[in-house]
Amino acid sequence: MGKLAEFLQDSKHEFSATRLGFLLWVIGTLVVWMVGSINSAIVATSKGMNMIVFPEVPVSVATIIGVLMTGKVVQKFGENSSGSNTPSGTTQPDAPETPASKG
Repeated sequence: MGKLAEFLQDSKHEFSATRLGFLLWVIGTLVVWMVGSINSAIVATSKGMNMIVFPEVPVSVATIIGVLMTGKVVQKFGENSSGSNTPSGTTQPDAPETPASKG
């Protein structure tokens, strides 16, 4: 369970809803496709057919998975490896010195 929790965390060790959504859609699609394939094989063998036709994954499901994957890629490029909330490649300017902070 620890590795799954690590997988669902981003570089800041916070849980990522995008990763969770992507993982659930992929696993859900795989499970439904496998059940459909087994059902198709059972029907084909009961009818004496030699060829098994596997069900297709609907285009709308593949599109949702693609959108989630693209969103995660875009989000990853937007993250800053330093851990701050500033956009990637930018730095915060130093605070100006005040008379109380000198000497």
